[in-house]
Amino acid sequence: MDFLALLGGFAAFTFLLAAAWYVLQVVAYWRIFTKAGKPGWHSIIPFLNIYDQFDLSWRGLWGLVCLGLTLAVSLLTPNNVPADGMEPLVWVLSLALLIIEIVGLYKLSKAFGHGVPFTLGLIFLSPFFMLYLGFGGDVYLGKQ
Repeated sequence: MDFLALLGGFAAFTFLLAAAWYVLQVVAYWRIFTKAGKPGWHSIIPFLNIYDQFDLSWRGLWGLVCLGLTLAVSLLTPNNVPADGMEPLVWVLSLALLIIEIVGLYKLSKAFGHGVPFTLGLIFLSPFFMLYLGFGGDVYLGKQ
């Protein structure tokens, strides 16, 4: 069998698997948003779903901060390599982004009545735990 054909088949399989997984995540977020009283279609729009996730659990402003930090890190690391002299700034911005996202996941966990163990699940196995939040029997309790 030709190596390029094999590689092409693997790429197609990987793409289909990723697309199916993305659809599952959109459906999970749709269910989470509707449980919380937000329009489910917000899960389809990439930046709006991040804003809404933070708005459910914390403040939507933090979602915008995350988007801004992500954009800043992306601009400072063309071709995935930090620009000359920008390494410390990229590290600080990335660390700030990580901390805000972890706190946001903790607050999302609390908004559905869970604690630190569920937060760890959201951090390390996020897709599965988001599906659980969407399709499980959890009730949205509001910002905690």
